[in-house]
Amino acid sequence: MSKPDRDPRMRIIDISYIALLPYGYEQTAVAGDDAKDARWFDIDLSDGILKFSDNTVEIKYSLKSEKFKNGIITVENFVPVSISSEALAFDHGQIVLEGLMRIKNKAEYTGIVYNLVPPEFTIPDLQQVYEVLIGKPVYPKAFRDKISDDIIPLNKTEKPITGRRMASVYRYINLDISQLESEKPKEKKYENGVILTRAQPFHNGHLSIIKQAASECKNVLVVIGSANKNGTKKNPFPIEYRKDVVEKILRAEELYGANVQVISLSDWSMENAAEYVKEWGTFFYCNVVNAIGEKSFVFYYNDNPDIAKNWFNKDILKHVFIKSSDRTDVDISSTMVREMLLHE
Repeated sequence: MSKPDRDPRMRIIDISYIALLPYGYEQTAVAGDDAKDARWFDIDLSDGILKFSDNTVEIKYSLKSEKFKNGIITVENFVPVSISSEALAFDHGQIVLEGLMRIKNKAEYTGIVYNLVPPEFTIPDLQQVYEVLIGKPVYPKAFRDKISDDIIPLNKTEKPITGRRMASVYRYINLDISQLESEKPKEKKYENGVILTRAQPFHNGHLSIIKQAASECKNVLVVIGSANKNGTKKNPFPIEYRKDVVEKILRAEELYGANVQVISLSDWSMENAAEYVKEWGTFFYCNVVNAIGEKSFVFYYNDNPDIAKNWFNKDILKHVFIKSSDRTDVDISSTMVREMLLHE
């Protein structure tokens, strides 16, 4: 700040700085130099008004648009004009306004907003901070699209600071190196994991099992099984449609760094299919081996493992480890979801 008359005592040139304090960091405001007092203020910049307030005082400025010459170029800027009995000294209102405008601009193209929420945050809280910084509301979908490449889901929920409904928790993707080192993925137990589902329709029960496999395996194959009598009440969704839906859902999920592939299984519909269960198991096994390029894998099955064991002959069972995965945390089935959808 260098206008000659900004301080009536003499010409004084000031350099002002902006500092962002991390969320939850408490710092006492202490007056220094020739200042009598220092306080923290809530600031509201909206509708052409700049307002400072605390428990005892309110300071308000209206923002007047003025044009200035900058060499041969004319620029337009806002100048705060006091409209309250209290005011900041000299041009300090202008200094704060310049700082706020700088923060607003930086919020649009940098990640400074992540400094002002906890390390783990919800999107509603992050959006609230962003709206405060830029001085206007934004549509939730537009905000999600804007930040989608900057955040990582943590697969848990909590109540937002600014709201009542539970929301998913995220963290900022650009952590410092030491934090990244501490969050390196753990060594996986298995090389290959396989899940078989008809996904009629796909629901959180399926997703829970896939995430379990992804946390334990380097590679995960999700096999979308065939549907007998496609288009009936029991099997209303075409197989390639189901495969496409599952792929889209998994692209949006955090899967612990596992390499996840989705394939569809050719139809095996027949009236007496139960008589050919071993043949069906061989058919399923050969499709899996062809997809992963390995003979051995862990097969995640969310029912009695003896049922799955009955699918495979002795030679195949030497290569398939059947791991029972119950649905105690997500007690739901495709039949339940399908019936609810049809009922609605």
